[in-house]
Amino acid sequence: MLISYILGKLPYGMTAIACCLALDITGVLTTGEAWGGFGNSTVFLFAAVFVLGAGFMKTSFTKHMHNFVKKYGNSESKVRWICMIMASILSMLTSATASGATMLPMLDVICEQGNYSKSRIYKAVMDVSCISFAIMPFGMGAAFIEQGNEILEASGDALRMSVLDSAIVRIPVLICVILYIGLIGYRFLPDNKTTVQEEHETVKKTRTELDPLRDKLGIIIFFASIIAMVISSFISVPSHYAALAGSLLMVATGVLTGKEAFQSIDLNTVCIFGGSLSFSTAMTKTGLAASISDALSAITNQNMSQILLVAIFLLVPFCMTQFMGNIPVINLTMPIAAAIAVGGGFNPTAIMIATIAGATLSVATPMAAGIQALIMGPADYKFTDYLKAGLPVALVYLIVYAVWAPIAFPLF
Repeated sequence: MLISYILGKLPYGMTAIACCLALDITGVLTTGEAWGGFGNSTVFLFAAVFVLGAGFMKTSFTKHMHNFVKKYGNSESKVRWICMIMASILSMLTSATASGATMLPMLDVICEQGNYSKSRIYKAVMDVSCISFAIMPFGMGAAFIEQGNEILEASGDALRMSVLDSAIVRIPVLICVILYIGLIGYRFLPDNKTTVQEEHETVKKTRTELDPLRDKLGIIIFFASIIAMVISSFISVPSHYAALAGSLLMVATGVLTGKEAFQSIDLNTVCIFGGSLSFSTAMTKTGLAASISDALSAITNQNMSQILLVAIFLLVPFCMTQFMGNIPVINLTMPIAAAIAVGGGFNPTAIMIATIAGATLSVATPMAAGIQALIMGPADYKFTDYLKAGLPVALVYLIVYAVWAPIAFPLF
């Protein structure tokens, strides 16, 4: 699967389907496990987001956004900065998936109206969304810290982490990474502007005018869905409910025809994400993920320097999360970090938060996070584009975190 992604000879969606088929035929996974990823709620969220975006693109609001872009974001660089900051705030408040799904339709309109390169903006924004996840002391950020404290209690350690500790360590690192991406990192992304311009011409030819009533309905449905997706994170309601309801309303009210709705869904993205979930399940079921965790436990000890110890506990989860979900990675690596700290008698805060930071550093492959797969088709990225742009981001994050974390929370 990885070789096929790197070579890029087959469409990435076909590679993902072939992976599921191989895992099913060989018996590595059951049929339900191999194809179960396509029934995941996030798959339906992504499909709904494409439909919402298509409906939004037909409304007159795009003209207003064009005026906004001309006034405040009159360059690709300004748009990238503004959108990265917006995505970061949204991800901290909700989740990386909700942030990315919320931003994508608006990014699509902004790039079209301003004739900006999607490939130079999309991944920069989604990388920041991933990195910003679970930083603040609420939602999953608080849940991960509480999980760490339960592990420490079970290990017999008296120390407990504060819900603010993650923000203290990770926000300065996030700022450095955003500065890097905005000033340097985006240059490693391809400039697929020709493809984008051709797409714009196609959109203009196929777009039809809406009557005033449907135009208003399209705008209301879109923003109501976006607001509901954001609020859903605070009331424990799955975000795909709002997205699916909104996409159905786009068709029911006549903003989109059924044919337009189905044509707007990027099946390549859906296949990539569904296949990546099966690959992640296979890593866990075959014991490969556990073997990586065992190796991590074997190579680390309390005699290492603070910077090296912190770097290892960030690097290993980072590598694992490129092919697995961040929660399983945290569940596998955080207990090891706690055990090393308790055994060595030092403060576990820096290395335990490193496992969270590494697991959310989902930037180097399209399988690393759902929103990374979501942008692969629309921005015309190749697998190697993720490596070229994502690995330098990860390196900057690793260096800054490894230096800053032991200063904020000394191990010894």
